[in-house]
Amino acid sequence: MADVDKDRREFWLSQPAVLDSMVFCDNPLLAEADMEYMMQYLPPIAGKSVLELCAGIGRLTGEFAKKAKDITAVDFMQHFLDVNKINNRHLSNITYICDDFTKYALNLLLA
Repeated sequence: MADVDKDRREFWLSQPAVLDSMVFCDNPLLAEADMEYMMQYLPPIAGKSVLELCAGIGRLTGEFAKKAKDITAVDFMQHFLDVNKINNRHLSNITYICDDFTKYALNLLLA
């Protein structure tokens, strides 16, 4: 397991912290359409607390924060969270945690 974690971390360290490397899309219009497509399948989050795992550079964080009461954005790559913070600095309802969520047993209530 340690080798997998090391390999995964090395892979992400080799990637630039930009949208293109996260979604393999260099067209802003396609990225916007992709966002709208994904958001339509999520349950309503208005007024709710949201836990975002693998938050990365904040591709979804900002969209969640515009609707939800608050967001906890978790990622194991600090430099991705740093970019997330910059991208969403205008939003005050986001808490950032740098950690590997796979280390924890999660009992989640999805509502």
